[in-house]
Amino acid sequence: MFKLVIFLFAVFAAQATSTDNAWQRQLNYVQDMATKIREISNDITDSIQNIDADSDQGKLTLLEQSNEFAHNVHSVVFEMQQTAFDTEGEDKKVLQQIAQQLNEFTYSVQQAMNSEANQTRDELKEQIEKVVTEAEKLSQHIQQTQKPQGDENDHTKEMKRIMMDLFGIFKKLKTQTENKDKHIHEIYNRFHEIASHMRNYIQDVQSDDQQAVEDLIDFVQRISQKVNDMIDRFQRETNDQEGQVKHIMQYVASKMSEIRRDLEKAVHTEGNTQQKANTIKDQLNRTILNLAAELQRLLQIVQQSNDQGKITIKHVILDSVAIAETIQTQLKMLKKN
Repeated sequence: MFKLVIFLFAVFAAQATSTDNAWQRQLNYVQDMATKIREISNDITDSIQNIDADSDQGKLTLLEQSNEFAHNVHSVVFEMQQTAFDTEGEDKKVLQQIAQQLNEFTYSVQQAMNSEANQTRDELKEQIEKVVTEAEKLSQHIQQTQKPQGDENDHTKEMKRIMMDLFGIFKKLKTQTENKDKHIHEIYNRFHEIASHMRNYIQDVQSDDQQAVEDLIDFVQRISQKVNDMIDRFQRETNDQEGQVKHIMQYVASKMSEIRRDLEKAVHTEGNTQQKANTIKDQLNRTILNLAAELQRLLQIVQQSNDQGKITIKHVILDSVAIAETIQTQLKMLKKN
């Protein structure tokens, strides 16, 4: 009897330790994202500062980046408001406060778009810094959250997803600022480079690591939404094209939608932790490879496209690079944690 008691105690202690480790890893993951956001934002503001605000191209670039940043932050504000509605206590208060601040920052960026180009640039840099500060506040709040006991509500996952989305915003803006002056083929080469090594990054996530797999599922769901947003934008811009170019663009948009649906389906696969992980990892790798094939198809019609068509193709390739780089960085963080 005594040995049985000792055995049961050891089992419960091991379970408690495992739970504590999983909780700490979530906190570490959030901290890693906050650190990455700060690092990326520094690169972004440096790139923005180097934009020639006196040139027509510089003015256009500032307007595009300001509009994109404001739109993406506003999307996160909406999500935060929805999350706050379903939460309570200090979590609710913090989410509401940060959402309000982000909403004000978005408005400031939009207003600055009507100003002189140098003012637009300075305002964009200032609001980027403020958004980073709010992301760090959210990270700090999550770090200070006590592990829920028993039936207590745990909003950590929801707040962690918001951090993922904020990270994605900055990663996308960094991709845009770094590649604004590059040729379409050069940008595609960056995507192809990431795609060729993607399987290695994916396989580094342990399929029997429950916490890592849970984070992978959450993350891939966010990526699926980003792919969907990219397709929506691509389809809107494709409507302005004509003839064979439009036909091929519509075909590519349709294939991309199939790719996204397959990824979303993989996220909801049934089975144990390892089975889920293997299915998602295989599909994530196929997603990148299949996207590469469709982008290659678009490259073949660049010369036939008018100026707006070239811009449309560049947009979808830039968006794809941003998604691929986000996947790459997140997978590295999952491995680390």
